[in-house]
Amino acid sequence: MKKSILAIAIPLIMLSGCHTMSFSTSSARGDNETFQIHHNALFDIIEIDPINLQNQCKSGLAVTTVKETFLLNVLSGFTQGLWNPRSVDITCAPKKKN
Repeated sequence: MKKSILAIAIPLIMLSGCHTMSFSTSSARGDNETFQIHHNALFDIIEIDPINLQNQCKSGLAVTTVKETFLLNVLSGFTQGLWNPRSVDITCAPKKKN
């Protein structure tokens, strides 16, 4: 019984590590915020459909936040690292006035 509990507990503990990375510029934050799921494969070696920030933010980028949550870790663990999703929050700079 103890072995089966350990067999379940150890992978759950290993998968529970969450992290957040934020990248900000000197630009002020605008009203344009978007949320996307970013996809990587094969233990983050292959990037699937990269996010083009220049197309997302015509007025410039203010803040980008990349998160790896518990649920996304569980999905990655379920696929044994073949698919590694991350959530990405993008905040654009305000549009420049003429």
